Amino acid sequence: MIRYTLFAVMVVVFLSYVSGQADLANSYTPDKQPLNETALFVADALYKHPVLFRKLLKISAAAQPLLKLGGNDPKSGMFMNFVLDMVPGLLQSPETAGILEILADELHRVNITDVYGFLQAHNMTQDNPQAKQMVSGAILKRIDKLRTVRRILTGNSARHFLPMTSNDTITDVCYNDMMNFMDAMISAQIPPRDALNYTFIPWALNMFDAFGKPTGGITKGSLYWVGSYDLCVSIKAGLPAGVILGNRTLTTPIKFNGKFCRAQFRLPDALIKSFNVDTRGVALSLSWGICVPDSCHSNDIAQMFDLGVMKGRGIVPHTVTCFEERDLTKDTSGLVAAIILLVFVAVVVCSTLVDGVGDWIKDNIKTDNAESDNSYELSKINGNVNGGYVADPDEGSSQNVMEIKSAGELPPAYTPHKNDKGELGEEYLNGGARKFKDVAEVKITKPSRAQAKPRQSVCQQLIKAFSLYTNIPKILNGTKNPNAIHCLHGIRFFSIMWIILGHTYNYGILSVQDNPTTENLLDADKLFKRFSFQGIQAAGFAVDTFFFLSGLLICFLTLKDVKKRPVNCGYAGMFYFHRYWRLTPVYMIVMMTFSCLYRYLGEGPLWPAELAAADNCKQVWWTNLLYVNNLVHVDDQCMGWSWYLADDMQFYIISPFFIFLLHRIPVVGILATVMMMCAGVASSFAKEYKFGGDMFRMKENPHYWADVYIVPWTRVAAYCVGILLGYIMFKSKKGSLSNTKALIGWILTFAVGLTLCYVTYDYRAEGKDPWPRWGTSIYESFGRPLWAMCVAWIVYACHNGKGGIINNILSFSGLIPLSRLTYAAYLLHPVMMIIYVFGKKSLIYISDYDIAYLYMGHVVCTYLAAFFFSSIFEAPFLTLEKILFRRGGHSS
Repeated sequence: MIRYTLFAVMVVVFLSYVSGQADLANSYTPDKQPLNETALFVADALYKHPVLFRKLLKISAAAQPLLKLGGNDPKSGMFMNFVLDMVPGLLQSPETAGILEILADELHRVNITDVYGFLQAHNMTQDNPQAKQMVSGAILKRIDKLRTVRRILTGNSARHFLPMTSNDTITDVCYNDMMNFMDAMISAQIPPRDALNYTFIPWALNMFDAFGKPTGGITKGSLYWVGSYDLCVSIKAGLPAGVILGNRTLTTPIKFNGKFCRAQFRLPDALIKSFNVDTRGVALSLSWGICVPDSCHSNDIAQMFDLGVMKGRGIVPHTVTCFEERDLTKDTSGLVAAIILLVFVAVVVCSTLVDGVGDWIKDNIKTDNAESDNSYELSKINGNVNGGYVADPDEGSSQNVMEIKSAGELPPAYTPHKNDKGELGEEYLNGGARKFKDVAEVKITKPSRAQAKPRQSVCQQLIKAFSLYTNIPKILNGTKNPNAIHCLHGIRFFSIMWIILGHTYNYGILSVQDNPTTENLLDADKLFKRFSFQGIQAAGFAVDTFFFLSGLLICFLTLKDVKKRPVNCGYAGMFYFHRYWRLTPVYMIVMMTFSCLYRYLGEGPLWPAELAAADNCKQVWWTNLLYVNNLVHVDDQCMGWSWYLADDMQFYIISPFFIFLLHRIPVVGILATVMMMCAGVASSFAKEYKFGGDMFRMKENPHYWADVYIVPWTRVAAYCVGILLGYIMFKSKKGSLSNTKALIGWILTFAVGLTLCYVTYDYRAEGKDPWPRWGTSIYESFGRPLWAMCVAWIVYACHNGKGGIINNILSFSGLIPLSRLTYAAYLLHPVMMIIYVFGKKSLIYISDYDIAYLYMGHVVCTYLAAFFFSSIFEAPFLTLEKILFRRGGHSS
């Protein structure tokens, strides 16, 4: 088709000189084909096309006065030789004859008299050297070029150039719809047929417009020609029977919708190497968004690139993804998940209404009991009365304190506070019994048995368990527990912020493979080499912070608890049940929502056809339920970021062994904990030395992920640091830290912490040599426990009054609600990132400003989702545990 089109351009000029311009006899040389043979061949061809012959004669007669202006130019003879040599071969093709006929007809329609008048007006004579150019220009200017091209292109259907053979498996309906689209894209003729009447088809033009087009920045990684997803899926194609497309009359109407597909092509290795950048294991491919009829599927489109003139050209895509219509009613797993979520929401809404109406009735309707004086007189209990909530020592969650049975009956949920003279008489744990100093100062008017507040029924407790009216104040309550370690709230919050920042780059931007989402992906290589970016790449230390916090709290709180109560089988059972119940329900609900409904949470040109992190859950969900997903099916993980929960649960399971030794035989317990920490360091060193890699090269070196990063024996060291600090804080007296020791500790903490975060610049910077394997092994193995020790100092110093402004920030009461949402935020933040990044209709541009806005959006949306899931799913299950066991089990 291309060579015929090129010839058509040349023949326009040729026809301008076809009559009397050159001496045909003198223009041939002996080595050329004899003139008589050529003349006979041309005559025979023209004889077979009498319409073309007659039109050429008319053009020749009409153009005689104009062509004489050109004079006798030897170049004309050379041009005629070239054309006459081509004519015999080209005239054998019916396509060429058709093109010549159209060109001749369009030339015939030019008003030659008008052209001649134009030339005379400009005094163009035969002697004027510009006469020839003026003739050609004047004629070409007056030809209807758009109509000429459309007539040429519609002379044959796309089927002629892309024929389907018996070996092709493209469905007939897809092939016909695709060919009709390609023909309609050029134009159509609406009956009654007129050779000059061509009509634009808007839906066909929109369909072509929805195709992705090349943009600038290919060498920067702009390898996705996105196209317009919304425009494509909005197309409703239709033409009635009788319309002429590609010189073929439709016998049946056209009716189909647009479907968006993504075709991916492998790039030559030489081209990828020419970029000269480190892609961190991310495979580069060209992705092209195309709009096709909805009768076509992925296999049809892949074969369409291997038809006719494209066959054997090596341009077949290796992957085609078409976005099919999604019907939730036909998706069993999705439908079940949606029903479960709706049932939960319905229960919460009903419980909230009942609970809120019940409280309104109590507050606004007078009863006999309300009129009687049954109030308590609480003049002074070494402090002030708060609203009845006390923050859980470890999670910061608000919970009602159990009845106090000391020196008489005090009101349920009464919580005394610390005064200026000192602490309360005896520390409490998880709502246990309290003893207070100066009990004699309490004046109590004990109500009669008949006047006592009736105990809530199980039904009432269940209603409150699912009531947002009750749960939301608990989540948002910022009251500080006087015996809690207040700085932990801030450490939790800022650690999850750090993790979200690291994952902002990792999820959907740098770790993509099958569907690129970044406009300048190759610029990411520059980020890794910047000094400032080393702190972002060090976000993995935030996970070690959470391991440390878990070890600290389980040791500190359990030692306090076993000091007051006997340890038996029931205690051990509750120890494990409480942890499993605390983590699992909301974990499973998030997994169910993500794996079963992610297909319905977004759409667009970047949306993946399959998402392994979600689809794997349907097969390996049991590994997450048993918290062994860091050891089993590690190459097909469900919610890959949940490996942390498996590690943490496994550490929790073995922690009683060390805590029991610390309680019974402290020296042996300390020695066992230190040995476990050393074993973790040694294991991490050995695995890193064997496999190598780092967090941002997991695609390039999958062994790092499976054998170094997620296994418990390489991550246990930070947890052991937490256990040791928990024991130290349990044994040491609060406030015993001197100013000198505090200053030295802060200096060392900042020095070691900053070094751990930014020392990697020494080998990641531009022009730097990579560290030897033993160097990266030392950093990987010793860096994590050293980071945990830095955090341990912050906790110890802040708890002992030597934290200064750092303690003020970390202990800010406004961070307490955000700290309570940390667990839900950890589960949900990659899901929110995936939904946003893959749901975009355009590519992401990597720059500091753009990523900063992206990061802040991730944080806000993550915490909104975390608040929703915590209120509806997490808080009710925590309350259900208290209802089942009355005392709430063991807190850890």
